[in-house]
Amino acid sequence: MSTSTLLYLCTVIALSQCVQSSDDLKTTADQLKGIIEASFSESRNHDDAMEYHVKTQQYIDKTFKDNGLTTTQQTFDSSREGTQGTNVVGVLKGTRAGTDKDSVLLVGGHYDTTRETPGVDNNGSGLAALIQILKSLTTSDFSCQNSILFAAFDLKENDVSTCLNGTCGSNAFIKDWFKPYLTENSASFQGAIILDTVMNFDETENSQDSFLTGDEFQTFNDEMTNNNMKGDFLLCIGRSSDSGLTDALKSQWGDDEKYKFMNVQVPLEGPPTEEESKKYEFLLDSDHRPFWSNDQPYKAVYLTDTAGYRGAMKNCYHKTCDNTTTMLTDSNLLFAAKTTQTVKDTIAQLAVCASTSAAVRISAMNFVLFIVLAALASFKFV
Repeated sequence: MSTSTLLYLCTVIALSQCVQSSDDLKTTADQLKGIIEASFSESRNHDDAMEYHVKTQQYIDKTFKDNGLTTTQQTFDSSREGTQGTNVVGVLKGTRAGTDKDSVLLVGGHYDTTRETPGVDNNGSGLAALIQILKSLTTSDFSCQNSILFAAFDLKENDVSTCLNGTCGSNAFIKDWFKPYLTENSASFQGAIILDTVMNFDETENSQDSFLTGDEFQTFNDEMTNNNMKGDFLLCIGRSSDSGLTDALKSQWGDDEKYKFMNVQVPLEGPPTEEESKKYEFLLDSDHRPFWSNDQPYKAVYLTDTAGYRGAMKNCYHKTCDNTTTMLTDSNLLFAAKTTQTVKDTIAQLAVCASTSAAVRISAMNFVLFIVLAALASFKFV
């Protein structure tokens, strides 16, 4: 075999190991668009949109089951007599399931809406991302050591009188499903990643409004100012005790000049008091709050595009224009795809997931590379 042929083989093998394993952003964006158009494009509230609400609920349940999850529909009472909500919960069991070595993770978001709004960004985007993360982890030949919970919460919105204080579904989940699950399975909990309104992207200067006051957030506000108040970042809300989740997400996000990752650390450790709940109202306004409010708080972070404080959503938050026409733009979908891939990669890292076929391919390529290098070593180069 000639030296040039051996060098060519080495180059091919080296390049083959550099191929990205993650999906192309555009492919993920197209998948998210399809999910939203099919199942999250109309209002899903309990007052005048129950037909579509039930259709969405059934789609989530079927998708969980079709992808191999052990699935539960958890019903719970709402603030209004005679009205019940339904959470859909799926368990992707890891190889450590049922042992005290299982360190469980959760990806969650709410699928209900307020009245009238189609809720494409809030929160069709979060549920579409959750569904796509699930599909990526189950249709690939991944094997995970730690179990992963996927939770679609109902009645997050405090619309009319159905859920007076908001987060009714996630409160019921923590109390009646989650705590018993951890106890019965002898499992620990690494934390929850809550996806809520994650699609709106706007690179225009001054498209981003401020939403935090107080000296404790001056550094963050300065960072937004230095970024010319552009709405081009994903916001991660957590506490100091959630830094493991935040750091993992930030690492998987990487340095990206176009899509930025920013985080706010809320100065809370125990359950928030009534005064703190008022002071940090925006930072507590999603399904991470019940995790933080438990007697012994659980780790959780909240990912968002800042909802009504950015671009089109300044006018469309909880309004009819949060629809497919306004929100399903290429830039918004690519931004949501970036978030989807980041959360998927973070979950795969923390759940200790590995692709069995990828491992076989890498081992085979390493073996071939070793043979080629050994052959090269036997030649005398001029």
